[in-house]
Amino acid sequence: MRLHRTLLVAVLGVGAALLAAPTGGATVRAAGTKCARPPLTVTLLPGPIGTTGPTEFAVTDAVTRRVAIVPRTGGAARDAAELERLRAKAARTDLALYTMYLADFTVPRKELKGFGFGEITAPAGKTVAAMTIVPTEKRGFREGDVAEVSPFAYDATTTFAPLSLVTNSSGVHSTYAYDGIDGGVTIRELDAKSICLDMDVTFTRGDTPIATIVGTVASPVVKADPSFFYT
Repeated sequence: MRLHRTLLVAVLGVGAALLAAPTGGATVRAAGTKCARPPLTVTLLPGPIGTTGPTEFAVTDAVTRRVAIVPRTGGAARDAAELERLRAKAARTDLALYTMYLADFTVPRKELKGFGFGEITAPAGKTVAAMTIVPTEKRGFREGDVAEVSPFAYDATTTFAPLSLVTNSSGVHSTYAYDGIDGGVTIRELDAKSICLDMDVTFTRGDTPIATIVGTVASPVVKADPSFFYT
């Protein structure tokens, strides 16, 4: 098994990929909204096809996918024994990334639980957004943490971005790049079966916002197939 080296693949199928490395600091709004599951609304940019500027997006379903991260020891052989060791570690590690899918249709759980990159394509007239957060500390995420732009304290084969937002509207994929991030994602609640994210993030190119999500959303957590993890 060989896993792709970029976080882009983890979220590519969901829509517009954020490609450039982020720069700049993060500021997070004070938590004021209670954790709630859909139906609810979030502020989203880019929104559904035909909208301009940030849109109040009506979310009817939300689910978060957890994928383990197992940094490989430098020079370790890529053989069956090494793969089994990595699989065993992936099954018990606290180090994992989370992708929250927010949609105005029912998000299929089968793809998220499988061995794959969690590709969700929006049907005609529908939209899905995916907010991915990656821990920069090896201990992984804990309740109360803020996911934001900061240096990684561990080495990995995969090139991760701490924050990524992608959208897909009516099955249309587009590509854009950013050079700055303002904001972050507060993990208000987290356990093995559920998560609540307080999101207030804007991705910019120059001084222009090109992607935004603002909202507090709770959702169930599903785990990727145990054999699927990042190194």
